[in-house]
Amino acid sequence: MQSRPVIASKVVLCLHSKHKYFTYMDIGNKAGIVWRTLSKERQGLTLDELMSNADLSLFDTAVAIGWLAREDKIWITEQEGSPLRLHVECETYY
Repeated sequence: MQSRPVIASKVVLCLHSKHKYFTYMDIGNKAGIVWRTLSKERQGLTLDELMSNADLSLFDTAVAIGWLAREDKIWITEQEGSPLRLHVECETYY
């Protein structure tokens, strides 16, 4: 009998012995907030700017960046002497 993958309805993230529960929908919503925030900025944003503009915690922002990175929808640029900047590419349809 072939085993079938199990898809969990919740993701459990443990930090410093504290549990925080997220559903995939929660993480997807945070990723949407981050994507929309970044899509408004042509020059990209630093992590601090992104957290401030999106009004998200570091943890929520990091989870959202991971989601977007997995979907290949975000990239990071680095210029000498400058902090890392996060970018998304907006698709244009005519």
